[in-house]
Amino acid sequence: MTNFTEANRKAFDNLASEYNTKPWQQALSAQVTNELQHRETWIGAQWTTTTSQTPTTNAKAEDLECKLLDYACGTGVVTKALGPRVNTIRGIDISEKMVEKYNEACRSSGLDEEKAHAVVGDILTSPPSAELQGKEWYDFGVAVICLGFHHFEFPQLAVTRLVERLRKGGVLFIVDFLPFDDEVEKEKRMREERGGGGDFPDMTHTIRHNGFNESQMETFFEDAGLGDFGFNLATNTTTMELKGGTMERQIFFAKGRKV
Repeated sequence: MTNFTEANRKAFDNLASEYNTKPWQQALSAQVTNELQHRETWIGAQWTTTTSQTPTTNAKAEDLECKLLDYACGTGVVTKALGPRVNTIRGIDISEKMVEKYNEACRSSGLDEEKAHAVVGDILTSPPSAELQGKEWYDFGVAVICLGFHHFEFPQLAVTRLVERLRKGGVLFIVDFLPFDDEVEKEKRMREERGGGGDFPDMTHTIRHNGFNESQMETFFEDAGLGDFGFNLATNTTTMELKGGTMERQIFFAKGRKV
């Protein structure tokens, strides 16, 4: 684990106890959940059940199975949003405290451990964490990173490693922010002028990339061998009460299919 990744691990361990406790965090989670559920068809995964697709009677059992990999899973926003559409969910996060919160949320929502659970791990190390080498950590129909991609030190490597864990025809999609360089400078100025603001810890030292544009995402996906690229924006911007004050971000959704 690099020093930068270790800084992220510590920061999110410290954040876990209050994650999703603030009104703006809850609004963000609700927004992402709603946007994901409205994009099920656009994402294009082989969902277990959908409102628009009925499995054929001669479909093979394995073709009706859909496993979801929730990478950098945090407390499980994606799992909550898309859990009803898949058979099995596996989460991975470098933060032990976030993994604990994820598993607690799964149990409290009625998902048993066989259906959904997360472990502490990192697929970006060389080699990846030993506990992630078993069969259950491959052959996913869907893999997702939700609002964690800008914290990754090596985004291209992350995409490539996740593609390795998809089944043929599986879908990778990433939820993150459009570039927010101006907001970063604004936040720095506000911290200097006011001595900080908001009620959220300063996480700027954990951010490696100030967002991504469509061209960058398409390059990441194409270089990892994905096809069927798609990119669109959330309906509304989101408001975040950060240490430097109130900031606006624009969420995007990017997808690609393993061919």
